Amino acid sequence: MTALDIPHIHYQLSTEEETDSYLTEERKQWIRGVGEAVVNSRIFTSEDVSLVTFEEFRIYCENNGMNAFREAFEFNNEFYIGMQIADYLLNNNDRHEQNWGFLMDNATGKLTRYCPLFDHDHAFSSYENILSQTTEFTSTLKEAAREAWDQLPMDLRVLDEMDRPELLSEQQWRDVLGRKEELERGL
Repeated sequence: MTALDIPHIHYQLSTEEETDSYLTEERKQWIRGVGEAVVNSRIFTSEDVSLVTFEEFRIYCENNGMNAFREAFEFNNEFYIGMQIADYLLNNNDRHEQNWGFLMDNATGKLTRYCPLFDHDHAFSSYENILSQTTEFTSTLKEAAREAWDQLPMDLRVLDEMDRPELLSEQQWRDVLGRKEELERGL
């Protein structure tokens, strides 16, 4: 997502010392056994800034006669479109209503911007036809990305020039590049 200029939370691998402070030895062995990694990020909220999840935003909109999806699109259509494309490229099946939203200025109660995308531990799924959880009407990630692409195509050539990210398997990276090519060809 960094290469595509889509704001997201940056994660780093947790050190053994960090995981020792909150994981049991049994849990660490299980994580290693399934080939996963434990990561962490900087805190992106503060006393001044809060996360408002899309779930909370949707409830507010419904109670005030507004369409939450239309409002989210209008708030920043470029980010919203980028999220659709990113989720398809990453084949992320976990962008539910609590895994995206907005940042709010606590002093004013105003939404200031989208929260950078976060929680990607279910990305790079091998499943096909994953349903989008960020669209008003039922659609797959591919259909949502295709519609987003038609509204605002992105230059994805940078992915062709990148080396495979370290934590992705060869197959996962081939799948990302395949989904990129499908978008570019209009499939």
